[in-house]
Amino acid sequence: MPSNFDNEYAEKILNGYNVLDFTTNISGPSATAILSDLGANVIKIEKLPGGDDSRSMEPSIGDKSAYFIAINRGKKSLAVNIKTREGRKILNKIIINSDIIVENFRTDTVNSLGLGYENIKKINDKIIYASIRSYGNTGPLMNNPGYDAIIQAETGIMSVNGARAGKPARVAVSVLDVGSAMWLAMGILGAVIYRERTGKGMEVTTSLYETGLYWMNYYIESYQITKKYPKGLEVSICPLHLMVPFWLEMDILS
Repeated sequence: MPSNFDNEYAEKILNGYNVLDFTTNISGPSATAILSDLGANVIKIEKLPGGDDSRSMEPSIGDKSAYFIAINRGKKSLAVNIKTREGRKILNKIIINSDIIVENFRTDTVNSLGLGYENIKKINDKIIYASIRSYGNTGPLMNNPGYDAIIQAETGIMSVNGARAGKPARVAVSVLDVGSAMWLAMGILGAVIYRERTGKGMEVTTSLYETGLYWMNYYIESYQITKKYPKGLEVSICPLHLMVPFWLEMDILS
């Protein structure tokens, strides 16, 4: 990055763009925090009662959670019961005036709520619709719940972390949540450019599982070429009964 990079300009790249944020916990809110940092007007829809689950995550300052503050800075919050008729009327008015929607519901949940891309674009056909899930939008695992630590194990990240001869260890930072958020933010910025050129909206998706596999790409290719386990992997799967990374069972390069 050039030393004279204009941070003032960077913060206003998305000035004038309205983002409707349905995300909760860590991954989705991290993505919309990036959009907010870039100047977007982010309206966070929170559930009733209680709001975002991360509001109750420790540690807290009074009634304010450090987790919530860190990844929901600069956003506006609106508590709406989206399962009621009145709540949907309010929501539809916001959707019409939104440029970007971001959600991290499970696939079956978003469909049951009628908030999938196909339904939303009937209301606003220029919408940029972005989603982040544990296992993606297709395949046998798409409706499964999941979180950072589980997918660190499933993709093999835990198996190559920690002391060389010790047990597997979770990366303490939520690398899959935050990493997936970064991928999603990049995809959204690409979609913004596309819409500026064509006037058309689009769907952008990513998942924690995809991010985990990408972080492990060197180990995956190394194993496929040599058929040898990465250092640490052979002593770390069985002790914690972790799921064997799928790439140990597949010949990806064939």
